Amino acid sequence: MYGCRVLQRMIDYLNAEEQARWVDELNGHILQCVKDSNGNHVIQKFLESPLSDKSIFILTFKGHVYEMATHPHGCRVLQRCFEHVKPELTRVLLNEMHLRTLGLMQDQYGNYVCQFILEKGSAYDRNRVIDTLTGSMLPMSKHKFASNVCEKAIINSSPEQRRTLIEEISLQRPDGMNPMVTMIKDQYANYVLQRALEIAEGPAMEGLVNALRPQLFNMQKLPASSPFSKHIIAVERILRERHIDINSREPLPRTSSDKSDSSSTPTAEKKPPGLQTTT
Repeated sequence: MYGCRVLQRMIDYLNAEEQARWVDELNGHILQCVKDSNGNHVIQKFLESPLSDKSIFILTFKGHVYEMATHPHGCRVLQRCFEHVKPELTRVLLNEMHLRTLGLMQDQYGNYVCQFILEKGSAYDRNRVIDTLTGSMLPMSKHKFASNVCEKAIINSSPEQRRTLIEEISLQRPDGMNPMVTMIKDQYANYVLQRALEIAEGPAMEGLVNALRPQLFNMQKLPASSPFSKHIIAVERILRERHIDINSREPLPRTSSDKSDSSSTPTAEKKPPGLQTTT
């Protein structure tokens, strides 16, 4: 435990050549260190260092992304790798991650990697995660771990993406199933609904509130001892804070665009970062 702290401090004082010798000595044991409660901190330190050669780590991690992402220590190392290593090196790891995104969302550690991409990843990778989530918002919202990813997707999506995600959890299905009832009652999905109410603007907010009001009106009749009463109170509080009349039977007026969306969303990238453009 104490040795790893000494090594981390020493890395700060090593030049590039000395760091290379240390990394070479770790070669063949890197994955073992990644999964170790102490060794993973040393690997993270090398990934954060501007002087270390990151290629040996990428070669080691290749083919083990899912294994790392679903490990309590490996998920942290992977996030540091995506944060500090050049895009042209991490692209192969990100592409590998995208093959298993839906599974990672539902993992107790993998969901943190997905959240990291949504918050700090490139627009290209963020859009790929959101594209994977689209069509599965309701079941993912009801999942203990994936619901956290759903919240981050709503926060970090573009206005059009956000509207699509919110419609999935608010509009009545052709078979008559109303997802809004599930969103209010479910122990995890209700937090996704609250986040959507806090973030949504324009048509997305209008559609959400218009779908919510009749269900909320019916559920207000439930006794105070109902297990859903706390969920209802939380939703009502958000609506009041946003100056929306909870008891009005009139639908919110429709607007033509999401221009009023105040959240900042980075410009979309159609090409993966790190790829060289040919002339």
